[in-house]
Amino acid sequence: MEQEKERREFEEEQANLRAEKEEAGEDFVGEVREWPLIQIPPYKTQKVQYVVCLNTLGQDRQYTEEEKLAALRCV
Repeated sequence: MEQEKERREFEEEQANLRAEKEEAGEDFVGEVREWPLIQIPPYKTQKVQYVVCLNTLGQDRQYTEEEKLAALRCV
């Protein structure tokens, strides 16, 4: 984000100024800057549901537990 870039540049500038002042033996009083809080709007979402159907193709039987588990794992 642009604000993060500006913040990093400001902090680097302050660090460089601090180093220059300390080299010269002077006291450094850094600039205090308040950054505005950026509110990110919530994501727009849409619930999507699917149905999975299985067919025994006319075998007239129910699925075993193993077959049900295998189908759930595939899904």
